[in-house]
Amino acid sequence: MKRNDRFVQVPLLFLSVLLCLALVLVPAASAEKEMAVTTEESLQPDLEISFVAPNMGKGNEFFALGPNTVTATVKNNGTAAAPDFKVRFQINDTEEMVDVQGLGAGDETRIEVTDPVLRNYDDEVTVTVTVDPDGAIDPATPGENFLSITKKVVYNGYRGKRYTDGDDLKTLTSETFNGGLVYSFGDSAYKSGKGGWTAYTANWTSADLALPENATVKSAYLGVAYTWDVEEVVPDDVSMTFNGADAGAPDHFSDQKMYGSYDHPAGMAVYDVSDHFDRTGNAAVFTRPAESQASFNGMVLIVVYNDPDASMKQVVLNAGYDIISGKEKYSSTPEQATAYAPFIFTAPEGAGVGAARLITIAPGAASEGTLLFGDGTWTDVWDYAGSSNIGLDDRFVTGYLNETPVVAFRSEEDDYFDAAAAILVLDYGTADLEVAAVKPNAGQIFANEPNTITATVKNNGTADLGAFIVRFEIDGEVQDVTVPFLAAGETLDLTVTDETIRALDDGVTVSVSVYSTGEIDESDEMDNMLTIEKAVVYNGYKGKRYTDGDDITTMETVTVTGDLVYSTGDSVYKSGRGGWTGYTANWTAADLPIPEGAVVDSAFLGMAYTWDVEEVVPENVSLTFNGEEVESTAYFSDQKMHGFYDNPAGMVVYDVSNHFNRTSNAAVLTRPAESKVCFNGMVLIVVYADSSAGKKQILFNAGYDILSAKEKYATTPEEATAYAPFDVALASGYRVDAARLITVVPGAEAEGTLFFGDGTWTDVWNHTGDSHIGIAEHDVTKYVGRNPVAQFRSEEDDYFDVAAAILVVSQHRVWSSDGGDWDPVPRDQGEKKSDEKIVDTEAGPEDAEGDDGAEPTETEPVPTATLPVTTATTTSTTVPTTQATPLPAVLPFAALGLLLLMKRR
Repeated sequence: MKRNDRFVQVPLLFLSVLLCLALVLVPAASAEKEMAVTTEESLQPDLEISFVAPNMGKGNEFFALGPNTVTATVKNNGTAAAPDFKVRFQINDTEEMVDVQGLGAGDETRIEVTDPVLRNYDDEVTVTVTVDPDGAIDPATPGENFLSITKKVVYNGYRGKRYTDGDDLKTLTSETFNGGLVYSFGDSAYKSGKGGWTAYTANWTSADLALPENATVKSAYLGVAYTWDVEEVVPDDVSMTFNGADAGAPDHFSDQKMYGSYDHPAGMAVYDVSDHFDRTGNAAVFTRPAESQASFNGMVLIVVYNDPDASMKQVVLNAGYDIISGKEKYSSTPEQATAYAPFIFTAPEGAGVGAARLITIAPGAASEGTLLFGDGTWTDVWDYAGSSNIGLDDRFVTGYLNETPVVAFRSEEDDYFDAAAAILVLDYGTADLEVAAVKPNAGQIFANEPNTITATVKNNGTADLGAFIVRFEIDGEVQDVTVPFLAAGETLDLTVTDETIRALDDGVTVSVSVYSTGEIDESDEMDNMLTIEKAVVYNGYKGKRYTDGDDITTMETVTVTGDLVYSTGDSVYKSGRGGWTGYTANWTAADLPIPEGAVVDSAFLGMAYTWDVEEVVPENVSLTFNGEEVESTAYFSDQKMHGFYDNPAGMVVYDVSNHFNRTSNAAVLTRPAESKVCFNGMVLIVVYADSSAGKKQILFNAGYDILSAKEKYATTPEEATAYAPFDVALASGYRVDAARLITVVPGAEAEGTLFFGDGTWTDVWNHTGDSHIGIAEHDVTKYVGRNPVAQFRSEEDDYFDVAAAILVVSQHRVWSSDGGDWDPVPRDQGEKKSDEKIVDTEAGPEDAEGDDGAEPTETEPVPTATLPVTTATTTSTTVPTTQATPLPAVLPFAALGLLLLMKRR
């Protein structure tokens, strides 16, 4: 390359670079300047009032006689955020200014104010809402950004009628007389208005409206509750027949929403049916036009009757109709959604109110609503009566009665129902409460368990009673029970549970009193308390675990290669009456089939007795077996342990091994002639050795436990349970081959439940032969374990005694010499355990030379090793990468310069 050429090339290179920079930087700077100018000129806020409504989303109406809210939506349609600004609300002649802390571009906000004026129905209200009224944001358009609406004030039917210029529930009738009041909804039910039907019926039986024998009907009123009367056919286009007679025109009460859509009446029509009432039964038929869509919540029939034997009463019946709902979406609060029923009455001269009863009727109320009366407040008050959709509440309010009583029906948030009627029944008689009796369970306080205490309270007065308290005080521990109602002349039983666990012979004092709450004005208060004292006793009808007694425990364990047989022979139940002295039983060889060649190992005779009034057993009775006198080996008994008829029952066991004869046997038991002891029978059990029978362990458990799960004995099946625990010890090198359980239960006849392991058997025991001894035998092989327990349970209304349980465990050799491992798996269920691997130990040809002649042993379970498996875990590693940098816009021009340079070369 020539030197001159080199000098030319360098300027060309710089020229290319400068040219590229100029082409990029100059336009960019110009564009930035232009953008700045454009932004400054075009980014402006643009505020607008887009929506105005009263009680927005809650009716969008102005409602009469209550506060109203007005809501406006302000929107910024501009491209810049608006700084702080003002919004002016003009509602007729009132004005309110609201400050807003700025608003972002494209954002909107809602502003709510409360109308300071309570409006009247049909008033016209104009609302004008203006944003930035002073032009602080846009001086060119002050006061131009506004929206106006005009609305007529309407009623809100979801509020009580005091907010709709309507009426309270007013007095329909008031009567003073000697007698009473009954009511019923009969078989009336809710009926939808769909379907084009015309007749709606309801019926009442004599039991629905039970009148005293000497009563005569004074008046009768039938209320029909309807809803959704789209065509408004009630009352003019409907009719009622009662027991076939025209019921005439009703008193009619109604209410409705009174604004917007679905504004259809609901109400109640009340018919006076006094002249048509029949105390044997009544029927009502309500007829409407077929095109009507009116639905019906039900009917209620109210009867006021005279009764010369009853106290003086005054009945005040208030009726009306008020739809109430405290739901926010209806622009209503619970305080606004309240209906009122004020009562006006004058007491007869010289008479005082003994009791006040309040009956309230609320169609559509299902487990809802709050009732207020005087100082009383009750919640979730009304619920449907019968099959109707009419809510009913009936309670005594004596302590809340004042000179000007008012009932308030209140709909809480989310409630929706109607108020239709309130009936106040004032009783001018007097009450006389008596604690007539106090009785613990079965008349006793029992040890080792909770006890129930029952008090009988009677109203001997002439006035019905509302809520009062009955107080139970048990050794200083107090329990109060509130009684809502007790009619004159009626008796009530109240029961509480004393949870204290007491010991035998503890002393217990129980006091029950009628605890005055100020609601009871009694004629005689001397009999308001009753106290009893009791000593704690055992309840022998429960299992011995409740009486500090013993289970049915092991008396004898025999291990024998052989078996066991048993029989009750010809023994029978024998009553203790008649003055007899001798009781005999016999067994033939057929009764006790012992195999040829077998040898008797042992023999036991069990004698079951009951009703031992003189307690002669065992000391004053004797037994001969095959002519030989035998002393008793063991004696077991139980008894009721409280109250009357507390006489022992039990079983005496005799070891007759030395006197047993395999061809025949006879037992003679002798008692004193004056004794009344009865005998359920005898059972003879024989264990024999027999080399062909296999090895067995026989566990003899014996005892005695009277069981009865009868309510009158204050005993449940769980409590009336006896237990027989076993401890099975296998011989070294043996497993269970089979197991059978023999249970002996005197007095059981097709009754009782047996539990053993996971096994359950019902109606287990029945009399064996002519005896009254129930004996049952069960295969329990799959239920046996090392420490099994047999449970004898008396179900409800059972009554029997538990005397013995015999577990016979058959064993087989499994070639193990250590005997250390318990394994109950029987031979016929296979030797393989679920958690062991059985390895074939039979030697093959290759193992023959290693045989040392020793006895083969049981193969030990081969544990299955659970080895940890190494799992390859992929680790996520972040590898730094070089960020690609965008090439500048100068690249094309630099490339052009480079091309020129190369061309020059």
